[in-house]
Amino acid sequence: MVSAGVCWGGKSRLLLVEEKVKVNTDYYVGGLLPELIADCKRLLLAGFIFRQDGALAYTARVTQDWLQANCSGFIEKNQWPPNSLDLNPLDHHVWGAMLAK
Repeated sequence: MVSAGVCWGGKSRLLLVEEKVKVNTDYYVGGLLPELIADCKRLLLAGFIFRQDGALAYTARVTQDWLQANCSGFIEKNQWPPNSLDLNPLDHHVWGAMLAK
């Protein structure tokens, strides 16, 4: 399993999730999320708005609190329309862009 960020300004590193690890809130906030935010800051020097889907690890209060403290712009879990095809970039061939050099 991998985690990655994609935006108009580029793409983050592919962060490999250790084999047989469940991406729970502790794993996400303790490892993946800081790396994703660091990549966003590196790619978008003028600022960014961080958006996630509705996975339980992403919507947990601990995750939302971490983002509030460490990310100047993010869309809170209750502000994003659920299951919108227009707003879900992974359904629109983003993985091909992630693998491109």
